[in-house]
Amino acid sequence: MKKGFAHPEVLIVILLIAIVGVVVFVVGRNSGTPPISQPTPTPIPYLDMESYTNSEALYKIDRPAEWKMLNKIPKRDLNKDLDVVITSTVHDIYNLDQLYPDPFIAVYSKEIESEQDYNDWISMFGSFMDAEFSEIAKYGVKVTLVEGRAVLGITWGEWYLKYYIFKSPDNKYAITIMTTDTPEVENQETFDQILSTFQFTN
Repeated sequence: MKKGFAHPEVLIVILLIAIVGVVVFVVGRNSGTPPISQPTPTPIPYLDMESYTNSEALYKIDRPAEWKMLNKIPKRDLNKDLDVVITSTVHDIYNLDQLYPDPFIAVYSKEIESEQDYNDWISMFGSFMDAEFSEIAKYGVKVTLVEGRAVLGITWGEWYLKYYIFKSPDNKYAITIMTTDTPEVENQETFDQILSTFQFTN
């Protein structure tokens, strides 16, 4: 009488099942390993900041102390809702013969009467350029972003404009922060540092 398995094919099947089981275990274990995420660098904030507060529209925003803040601006038709200009240099924003310095920020506040009024306000900022509209979650809130390239005056040349539009918690005001940058968008980190200080005060 011979010792061992009477059917060697049974042994082969058992070995194959064991091998498949090991492979499935190893693959499943490796696929469950989360990828190593690289930390996002945090911009170094300006050490010395000064605040601008609008007590009517109930918001505040900071600027680097060495920047200038112009809040006595003639209320022309196109700028009747313009509150303040934050700029790295002093300049006449109405002198078409003077090249705009970069970077600078303009803040507009508009009292809104209805949802349609708010939507019209958003559309207006994209009416003079080939604009892209998007909703983003940034600076701790949801923001409507209107952005695109535009030619500002004869001597100013092409600039990249971004309009960040915030709606106040009571739905009474729309606050628009315009950043005016070079076509290469070289100053976004600086703008982000300033925009991150924006908040409603009500």
